[in-house]
Amino acid sequence: MVSLNLKTHATNFTLLLNFLYKESGKIQRSKLMTMLFNPSDNLSETIKGLREIVEVKSNINEEKSCFL
Repeated sequence: MVSLNLKTHATNFTLLLNFLYKESGKIQRSKLMTMLFNPSDNLSETIKGLREIVEVKSNINEEKSCFL
């Protein structure tokens, strides 16, 4: 699941950057630059969620080891 989420973000960036690279019009380039912020925000949220999951999992494992 993690791999799929990260791959999706990477693909979005790649596609938008390819469009940006090929675009010569200033207005369209500006629109594409603005569009890059959305996948960037989404990637940040995914990473934040993954860090929270790891933290919870680590805490659960730590609590279990305290009882043993």
